[in-house]
Amino acid sequence: MAQKKNSSGKGSRGSNAFLALKTTGIFIAILWGIWAIDLINDTLRIFPDITQLGIYPRRLIALLGIFTSPFIHGGLFHLISNTIPLVFLGFTMLYFYRRTARDAIGIIVVGGGFLVWVFGRHAVHVGASLLIFGMATYLISSGLFRKRIGPIILAILVTLVYGTSLLWGLIPRTGPVSWEGHMSGALAGILAAWLYRKTEY
Repeated sequence: MAQKKNSSGKGSRGSNAFLALKTTGIFIAILWGIWAIDLINDTLRIFPDITQLGIYPRRLIALLGIFTSPFIHGGLFHLISNTIPLVFLGFTMLYFYRRTARDAIGIIVVGGGFLVWVFGRHAVHVGASLLIFGMATYLISSGLFRKRIGPIILAILVTLVYGTSLLWGLIPRTGPVSWEGHMSGALAGILAAWLYRKTEY
């Protein structure tokens, strides 16, 4: 009986890892596919500029951007700089918090996006940085709220890898970088971690 239970556990962990990797990979592929379509459209002008599907604060029609902005990037460098942390954080969150990850990501995207829509500068805000900052703060905050060794170790790891980038990205500044998106995503990630602090992970 003990051998059967251990074997099942290993299989379960393996299937969870595959599902987390698959889900993350599909999301990344969608981001790159949208960028490729946007690149072609820049030349052919088949339809309006796709970046208009981002978040434009306090415009009612731009509320749709809350859901579409994470899929849109301003250029190749912007997409590349977001891809690597998305792979690490996306897989980590989906694997270690498989019971709460999808709902938490929903809170990050919708809650964080709405904060950008309310408080952001008058500019089009695009990119998955909001989601990245939200996932990072979710993983860190979950360790603090849950006070259990597994989440705490994971929180320390994420802090060591992304702590400096998180702090730097939250500093208000002028320029093309949406620090409001970073801040909003981070706040939504903390909120999601608090809401699910007693939920089994």
